[in-house]
Amino acid sequence: MAATTLQTTAVPVRPPATQILVQGEDNSPFQRLGFNFLLVFIFLAFSRVFDVKFSFLHITGISYRVVFATVLLSRGFVTALNTKIGRALLGFTFCFAASVPFSIWRRGSLPVFRDG
Repeated sequence: MAATTLQTTAVPVRPPATQILVQGEDNSPFQRLGFNFLLVFIFLAFSRVFDVKFSFLHITGISYRVVFATVLLSRGFVTALNTKIGRALLGFTFCFAASVPFSIWRRGSLPVFRDG
């Protein structure tokens, strides 16, 4: 054991949270609308409110279609495809689509790919 003092370096001080500015992208009206419908869809899908009552209204399916349309109109999928994970999932989807015609269980693979 040495009897020397510990040499420390100066640590930069972080500014208070009120001074940190977050510069995000401007959201388009389609993105805001899609986000609100996404919240509704997630609530309806996980709460199962319409499985018990009012299932004939198909509100969950309608909100899903609105979310899908807003993703296409706001080009929100471009953001996902700029990441490695998004490109890997797209490649996996193409691989799955290419394997459906060559599978042993052809008639069962197509509905899983199309509907799932």
